[in-house]
Amino acid sequence: PQVKSEGVPTGSWFFNPVHREPGLWIIYPPNDGVSFFRPTCWYIEGEISSYDRLIQAILIQERAERHEQLRVMVDALASDYGLQEWQTIDWLAMHLGHLPLVALDLWSAFSRNPAGMAALLLRYSGAVKFDGFLSRYSEEFPFMWETISLIQWKRSTELLKKQVERDFQDTGALSSIWLQKRVDEVCSLAPSLSWLLRYIILEVQNNVSDEMQDLMS
Repeated sequence: PQVKSEGVPTGSWFFNPVHREPGLWIIYPPNDGVSFFRPTCWYIEGEISSYDRLIQAILIQERAERHEQLRVMVDALASDYGLQEWQTIDWLAMHLGHLPLVALDLWSAFSRNPAGMAALLLRYSGAVKFDGFLSRYSEEFPFMWETISLIQWKRSTELLKKQVERDFQDTGALSSIWLQKRVDEVCSLAPSLSWLLRYIILEVQNNVSDEMQDLMS
């Protein structure tokens, strides 16, 4: 609750570090809140509980080392859509995605990694809708989806196919339906990628006609 003086709100809140777990805390306004302020980091000394690798990287205090570990982590996430750290990505996007993207070095690390951005866009997540969150990347970072290469989109789509087949335990019609569904969602978010991704999904599923293959050659 907001701190009051003689019953009058003071525009400040009390953050008691004594009752908080050690580690890096991000103090931020909620998406549906009426009070707006700049997100603030507050580090509490002490023995930190075990976290996944992504949280450990985010908690590094030294800036250069934190950026390097986040770069390594994004590389790993971009090559495996089944890593448990993707659940942390989902949680962060759901709870902090309304903040300016520069509020987290993690989002900046993704913006500098084409494979990471392709993964962030394509990966299937049953819990989180990235639409509004991802659409802001081109507005808040020097980044454009069109700068990602055709080869990278194909690699990322193949990883999406593996993820869908693994999650739905099916390599036939069901996985194809879900794969197409995800690509349709992505194309609605980034219309400029529509033709390219629809071609790649056909290629990944070995459904490219000779005429279309000649057109892409």
